[in-house]
Amino acid sequence: MLRGLLSAIGVYSLYHRWLRMQIDPDRLPEHIGVILDGNRRWASAREMIPWEGHRLGAEKVKKFLEWALDLGIKTVTLYAFSTENFNRSEEEVQELMRIYEENLNEVIKADVIHEHQVRINAIGRMAFSLRGSGGSWRRLRTLRRTTIGSTSTSRWRTGAGLR
Repeated sequence: MLRGLLSAIGVYSLYHRWLRMQIDPDRLPEHIGVILDGNRRWASAREMIPWEGHRLGAEKVKKFLEWALDLGIKTVTLYAFSTENFNRSEEEVQELMRIYEENLNEVIKADVIHEHQVRINAIGRMAFSLRGSGGSWRRLRTLRRTTIGSTSTSRWRTGAGLR
């Protein structure tokens, strides 16, 4: 209720503009790395199933990537899946893979990716992590060969001793 009221009177818009003015374009990093962690705990604290937290986290990642693109950040690395994630229930791992697949397909088709010549590199052991991902990884490799410019990187299957 409070959030709706604050939004209606324009507080968030004003705050966003103020934050934007605080950014010194000469001091922006060229590369930002983000470890995607905590979505499961967040969902659990709200008595939600884990993958609902993962889905909402994926939406936040989209917002973050829009922000990075808007600011001109040249490289973003997302550490998206750890070997420890395989210790979760088979159902949760399958849901995570489904979320990755859906989002990857969305990214591949997104006009903004092509308009801004975003290059996407997937690194790590994706073949092992996403063996049921259909043709998305092949389409991603094709996309990587045909685009230049800013880079977004996803790292898969990292963890204890695996790089």
